[in-house]
Amino acid sequence: MIEDFDIGIASIALKNGLVLVTNDVSHFRRIDELKIETWFTE
Repeated sequence: MIEDFDIGIASIALKNGLVLVTNDVSHFRRIDELKIETWFTE
């Protein structure tokens, strides 16, 4: 389930043509048009 805050963050990124940088890709993977990057390294 995508939480309200995540939907807000994703919608801002989509509206502005931005890439969303997150360590929790699983929350946003279901939004097809959203560009996602993770900078997390172990």
